[in-house]
Amino acid sequence: MELGLIKERKTNKACLYSLEETKINDFLQENKDLLEAIKFFSEIAPLSVVGSYILDKFDSEEEKINKLNELLSDVPSLFDKSIFHYFDQTTSSDEFLSEEYINKFKTIKKAIEEKKNIVLDYTNIRNENYVEESVPLKQEYSLKNNKFRLLAVRFRNGKKELKAYNVKQINN
Repeated sequence: MELGLIKERKTNKACLYSLEETKINDFLQENKDLLEAIKFFSEIAPLSVVGSYILDKFDSEEEKINKLNELLSDVPSLFDKSIFHYFDQTTSSDEFLSEEYINKFKTIKKAIEEKKNIVLDYTNIRNENYVEESVPLKQEYSLKNNKFRLLAVRFRNGKKELKAYNVKQINN
């Protein structure tokens, strides 16, 4: 708050925080070395929302990958991947190469990029079917389970909830 990037407003029982978007953009352009710290806070609660928001404003995915490749180009590998044996992996993985799965993945990716709500037809682990509106936040990959998940805010019974959907179980 000292830098003027976050604005605090106190109400009767709570402190509300908001980002000063123009100041954040200027600050990031002047302090690109702080990108690693922001990346860290984009994954750690309770500042994950702030860090993710700042990263979304900073660069496109392609620019982030190019910067990482550039930063790591002179770094030698710490180990040889062939010496590892992965024993804690599931045998039931998603069918990544199926056309249906690829289409789901692309639709979710587009909704995240365009910051659009989506209606999900979803079958849960108990084989119960739900249709619910959600705001997709990001996709994550589980190496252990060999599956992709969609992290989203869903609207159910007038409440907003953070929900992780297995992409395989999304029907539309």
